[in-house]
Amino acid sequence: MKKLLCVLLSVVMLFTMVACGGKSQTAILTYEQNGVTMKYTLESKGDIIHTITQTSTIDGSVYTEEQLAVIEDSISQYQALYEQIKGVTYSTDVDGSVFVETIEIDASNETTITTLSSQGLLPIDGSSANISLEKTVKNLVSQGWVLQE
Repeated sequence: MKKLLCVLLSVVMLFTMVACGGKSQTAILTYEQNGVTMKYTLESKGDIIHTITQTSTIDGSVYTEEQLAVIEDSISQYQALYEQIKGVTYSTDVDGSVFVETIEIDASNETTITTLSSQGLLPIDGSSANISLEKTVKNLVSQGWVLQE
């Protein structure tokens, strides 16, 4: 009986270690349009994304003063919105005519992902739990994003 219990416990421990395991991976994707360069850095354990970092760099030299005012107003509005969501870090930096917006998302927090999705800030298909790195990269590449090697 003790041997059977030991074997059973060993099998349970093995499955626990396999479930928690998985190689850490990082995928970086970029997209450029109208003077804006966007970069997603997706960090995962196995195939499950745990951190999403989005960096948007806006070259203000290609916009008029009126357009820059709209961009600055949008940045302020998004900052106020993101600051209300637990699990999200939002920051901006202005260097001359270059605006850099960085959003870091705790993708392992289902409440954070659900909140972002319900507000249209993070488009996801299906469940907000366990976002797949492979499926996300495939989806972004199909939309014109470039996977950095």
